[in-house]
Amino acid sequence: MNCLLCGAARRKFVFNYEEKDIYLERLGTDNFRLKWFMCSNCGVYFSRQHRNIESIYADKDLYDAQYNLEGVRVRFDKIMRLRESNSDNTLRVKRIKDFYRRYAADFNIGSPPYRVLDIGAGLGVFLAKFLDRNYLGTALEVNQVAARHLKERLSIPVYNCRVEDLTTRPTFDLITVNRVIEHIKRPIAVLRAAKKILKPRGIIYLELPDSISYELCGARCDAFASGHYMVYNPESLLYLLGKSGFEVLAMARLLEPSGKHTIYAFARRRS
Repeated sequence: MNCLLCGAARRKFVFNYEEKDIYLERLGTDNFRLKWFMCSNCGVYFSRQHRNIESIYADKDLYDAQYNLEGVRVRFDKIMRLRESNSDNTLRVKRIKDFYRRYAADFNIGSPPYRVLDIGAGLGVFLAKFLDRNYLGTALEVNQVAARHLKERLSIPVYNCRVEDLTTRPTFDLITVNRVIEHIKRPIAVLRAAKKILKPRGIIYLELPDSISYELCGARCDAFASGHYMVYNPESLLYLLGKSGFEVLAMARLLEPSGKHTIYAFARRRS
């Protein structure tokens, strides 16, 4: 099996995921071993997923193969009620706004409001906390249940499609992609499509699980559960953004209030 990110054949087996896996349970299999490898070329951790893993998302009445519309609403409300000190989203909002405020000032981007697209918006908690008079939001969400929830709860435009299917002109000052890329088998194509709808001086924010999770938490860390094709580190995230046509402006690792190990990057279109 070659690397899913760079295609290199040189890789080493690292571990089998050992925790309870709700997605494999839904597939009705108890003898599948979810194997994880590390690419010797780009450094990404990549997995050999069950051949039917995508079928668990076939039920269009469920979000994340688990929640109906009412379940989505309940989960949204529960997360929104978290104390700020316990909320990953609260710190995410501050991190992105602080960076964009400095970026806009340093590069004379102009006055707000700025247009924001959140790719893989999910429950919409991030956008609910992020949007204000300075940031006008649009969501992109492929799941029909989540897309309906976003329209009803946030009253913002929602694209219910893949980013590769958008034909809009370069419109957005800021694109955010929060814990989405790990679910995508061909992330370079997705980011290249995102670049096409980003303004010439716009920036993109990526946030993902960090592969250091394995070193710190072992083979039971849910960053490596089914549905995650790849888990990144600084080396592989640089590779991904470079191959997608972006120049990295900042990158860092952090431990979230939820206990998750995260890596994030801000990048702009490469000239």
